Amino acid sequence: MLSIIGSTASVGLARTLASPNLYNLARMQHPVMRSLSTFRSQMKKNTQPVSISAARYHLMRNYPHRKRGGRLRPLFFMFLASWGLLLFVTSRVDRKAPKTSFSQREYESYEKESGLKRRTKLITPELKERYKFFAVPFSSDDNKSTQALAKALNPTIPQKVIDPAALVHKEIAEEGKYSYLLEELKATGRQFPPGLVTALVKQEIQLFTNTTKGQFETNIVLLNYPQTTEEAIKFENDVSDFEACVVTPEDYNRISTEADESTKRKIDNVYGYFDILNKFKKLGQGVLE
Repeated sequence: MLSIIGSTASVGLARTLASPNLYNLARMQHPVMRSLSTFRSQMKKNTQPVSISAARYHLMRNYPHRKRGGRLRPLFFMFLASWGLLLFVTSRVDRKAPKTSFSQREYESYEKESGLKRRTKLITPELKERYKFFAVPFSSDDNKSTQALAKALNPTIPQKVIDPAALVHKEIAEEGKYSYLLEELKATGRQFPPGLVTALVKQEIQLFTNTTKGQFETNIVLLNYPQTTEEAIKFENDVSDFEACVVTPEDYNRISTEADESTKRKIDNVYGYFDILNKFKKLGQGVLE
């Protein structure tokens, strides 16, 4: 009996929900629909035609609007939060001043963390007083140049002469690490790449510093080197600073009169480089002028 009553109630509820009157009643609960209903009833009472603008005004007047204050309040709080965060970050950055100096231990720790290595020269500051380097970029007579330089310098200090041309032959004969490259360059007639001659000179100086003679104060003369400003800069970055760039008066005049334009331009650039450093010297009357 109860099941029959329940089914009958369900059927009645479904019919009620499906009823057009109930649907219309739900529609009338919406504010817009109520406003439209009111507007229609007024139109029925008033037989005069109503314009569209009047209808729109009626809807706008009767439709409940949202208050704009609710939208502006979250934006105001977001602005305050952003401004506060900006002030906090700025104060933290200003408080942490950049570090301009490191102790030796701090620098070593930084090298390990970053993987960077400090660039060091072959001749350390402790050895700079032991070795003095003199460049002779152009020499027509090697013996005359070395003898004139030996007279101009302290004769009690030993002198070692390094000629890059002799180093090339030595490297090929001993099949050193640059021998294959040097043989290929000589066979093809190509110029040496920048830095190759300096690498040979550096290798020779390193060998000399490990010998018995290299443990004493020595003046090292580099004949016909450097012949470009790139090689001069490379030497001073990788090996050591030059004490002076030396030229005899005869060689200086010969370069001006006999050298071709390309050679003259390169040598003049080298002389100009050392002249800017106040290291360009002429050998005259047994002294450096």
